[in-house]
Amino acid sequence: METSCEPTDPRVRRTRLLLVQALQKVLEKKEFEEVTVQDITDAATVNRATFYDHYKDKFALLECVVGSEFQELLAERGVQFDGGCARR
Repeated sequence: METSCEPTDPRVRRTRLLLVQALQKVLEKKEFEEVTVQDITDAATVNRATFYDHYKDKFALLECVVGSEFQELLAERGVQFDGGCARR
């Protein structure tokens, strides 16, 4: 299972995009706690095994979605972030 949120293989990127879009669609109707992997896979039109080939669970998918959106926000504002914390 690949853990990176930004894969290079176009097939992997396409599947992950489907899963991300599916999660976003499902979240329009349900609270995250109520969302199941089956809800996500149904909306993405992929099977559960495919989901688990890409993500450990729905929390891992959400982490990638939030992380990607955060990185986009930083890029829009011209902020560089290496993931570390500033030391004093």
